[in-house]
Amino acid sequence: MTGREWALHVIHATTISGDWLNNYVETGRREWLEKAMGVIRGLCKRATRRPTPHGTALFPKYEFPYRLGGGLTGTMPNPWYTSFANSRVLNQATRIYYLTKAPEFKTFADQLLAAYSVGQDKNDPSLPWFMAVDSDGYLWPEEYPLQDGGITKVINGTPSGWWGVQAYGELIGENDLIRKVNAGVCATMMHCADVVRQPGMISRYFAEGNYASRLYHLVNLATFSSMWQVSGHLPFAHVMDGLMCDWNVNQGFTWNEFSRGRPHALFLPSRTILYVRQTRSDGTPLAAKRWSTPRELLLTTKTRWRYGPGQPVWSQMANGPLTGWWVAEQPGRARQAASVRGMTLRGEALDRERPDFLPFTHRPIPLTFKANTNITAYTYDPAGRVTSRVTRRWTRNSMARADALSTINGAPHARLLEGAFAGKWTPLTSATVCITGL
Repeated sequence: MTGREWALHVIHATTISGDWLNNYVETGRREWLEKAMGVIRGLCKRATRRPTPHGTALFPKYEFPYRLGGGLTGTMPNPWYTSFANSRVLNQATRIYYLTKAPEFKTFADQLLAAYSVGQDKNDPSLPWFMAVDSDGYLWPEEYPLQDGGITKVINGTPSGWWGVQAYGELIGENDLIRKVNAGVCATMMHCADVVRQPGMISRYFAEGNYASRLYHLVNLATFSSMWQVSGHLPFAHVMDGLMCDWNVNQGFTWNEFSRGRPHALFLPSRTILYVRQTRSDGTPLAAKRWSTPRELLLTTKTRWRYGPGQPVWSQMANGPLTGWWVAEQPGRARQAASVRGMTLRGEALDRERPDFLPFTHRPIPLTFKANTNITAYTYDPAGRVTSRVTRRWTRNSMARADALSTINGAPHARLLEGAFAGKWTPLTSATVCITGL
């Protein structure tokens, strides 16, 4: 609603219809499917049409003006268009066709996909568009396609405006347009992986410039997590690691309450003297003391924060004898632990629980072991100590698949699925190469 008037917001509408569609998949109750079909049908019938070399294209529209912010100036006109909206509607039209085989929704999906084949028409700027290519040749599904043809290069908006294309390719089938868009977006996101971070600070919202948002730092993390799950491209996982580390360095005296919905764990060795303190709500010290651990402890922490670059990271204990107290994290004394399928691994570089500690949900990642190189894989006990190892050497390059990634004792590891290394972790050093599949 804008002012006193109701307005159609495509993302809000498709959030609701997506829930209904999920309800249908989970329960089989037809009424949920009918409700979702009604929303997508309505959005497609209200969409603006534009001729393209791939046939008529549909552009779902936001039917209200939108004042830009976050480093952008100006107002998007009424109506305006975005790759995000197209992707959402395309995704659900594709899913509905896959579930029902209703020809109407195949037509909608084809027409929504066709919108990815055109950019701005310089002779008629009023025509809808959202695809653009920058001067370096990178392809951008634009979240805010400006009237003057300017490219904003919103990092998280690039894959958000692409997921629908990927869904069409997986559920209906690939074609030349999909392959080109997939290749272009993946290349763009690999470029974004190089520029998104501002080490020690909050990450960039746009691929160019220094505008940053704490909220969109988390969105960036989720974005590269998704790209990592979809592609298996190892640099995306490295970006996730970097973004997690950057989050703990705040810009000024601000609080960090990042947990991604999961508590962290702090490992405290036995008979270790720690410096602990309590604080007021603004972070100023209230009480402090030295405390010796009576035994080895693994405590839950609910909040981590740091005053600025070079300062210690503090964790607030959520259970145990130090409940409510803040503990300064330090190597060998109080260090983060993380869980991998129920097993706790501890090491100096095990920062915190991260999305890439979880098993890959899209598909296993193929690793290539270089020829004439000794490769060793390990199993670890709950304390992170080696319990067994296997070493092999091949005379030619050899491939194996991995189903999970973790950082163990300061080094990134992959868990292997097959062969002599099945179930064991091998360090990801220069001796192993991740096949991206892109």
